[in-house]
Amino acid sequence: MRELPVAAAVRHALRSAFDHLNVSIYISAPWLAILAVVDFFAMAMSNTAKAAPGADNGVALLFVSGAMALTLVAGSSIAVNWHRFILLDEVPKSSERLRVDRVVWRYFGNTILIIVLAMLAAIPASIVLTMVGGVMGLSQTAATTLVGFAMLAAVMPMIYRWSLKLPAIAIGRDDYDLKQAWNDSRGNHIRLMVIGLGFIAVVLSLGLLIGGLVDALRNVFGIGATFIEVVLQVGMNWIGTIVAATLLTSFYGFFVEKRAF
Repeated sequence: MRELPVAAAVRHALRSAFDHLNVSIYISAPWLAILAVVDFFAMAMSNTAKAAPGADNGVALLFVSGAMALTLVAGSSIAVNWHRFILLDEVPKSSERLRVDRVVWRYFGNTILIIVLAMLAAIPASIVLTMVGGVMGLSQTAATTLVGFAMLAAVMPMIYRWSLKLPAIAIGRDDYDLKQAWNDSRGNHIRLMVIGLGFIAVVLSLGLLIGGLVDALRNVFGIGATFIEVVLQVGMNWIGTIVAATLLTSFYGFFVEKRAF
């Protein structure tokens, strides 16, 4: 069992991301351009649907759902190329930056599977906590906050531990499975929980900051605020993808390849 040094792992991941910022931009640029256009139309259609609640909003909902699915596929494609760069020093060719091949689909499918497994595993704890909140006489808001925080605390370490499989998929290791990932990271549940909660806190803070900024600009720029919101949202999603993928790469290098930070 290897004990993950939390501070060193986070520093290593951030250093890897920032030291190779030019490569991450090169890898991601085509997808970011596509997502910006798609998200702009999805957001515009969503805003139009909200302004006319009596209208048939099926097309808008379908388009928004498609944009969300494309964002997940794009994130998987970017992550695969990024893992391969960090672990194999492989810079994708121009045409490979939009790769949507078997490796990307395996990465995407396993990401969904890991999230579902973690949520299912956390259901018993959420039921118990909900009952405890009721016994303690907590308000619905307080109980929801308690359960939500506890769910995150329970889910994030599980996601990180199983997600050691994702970099393995990216570099073509079909022999590495979820059981091995779980075993390789044993004894580090609390450490991974600390990193996971810290990551979530930063993401939520950025989300609130961006939301407040867009609300302040909406009355000034009108539809221009939608464009600003799209740029900020796509940018935040990209940063989250790169940082999350870099963390997973650092975890994989430490737990599986036995590297030191």
